[in-house]
Amino acid sequence: MKKYYFILFLLFSSFLAEATHQVSGYISFKCLHGTTYQVTFTDYSNVCGTLADDPTITIHWGDSTSSTLTRSNGPIDPNTGLPEGEPVCTCRKVGIYIGNHPYPGSGTY
Repeated sequence: MKKYYFILFLLFSSFLAEATHQVSGYISFKCLHGTTYQVTFTDYSNVCGTLADDPTITIHWGDSTSSTLTRSNGPIDPNTGLPEGEPVCTCRKVGIYIGNHPYPGSGTY
């Protein structure tokens, strides 16, 4: 019987949980030359009632390396000196992160 109460608790506790600040996003890429690619990550975030706004993201390139990309759009935040992103409506903003990466050669990454 305790098992059923626990299952019911788990089911109903999901209604109390709150979603993260991520609303949507997409990743696009283009080949600059040879094996060097440019990646653009566009992120739509909820900015009302949350402090989970980071001006940087980490991208893992798939070849055992990673980079920290800084948001490249919007006005400069006087506290961090980094772009804040741009508002798209009352509680949403868009952040654009761009990075270039030279792969060591052709292959699947």
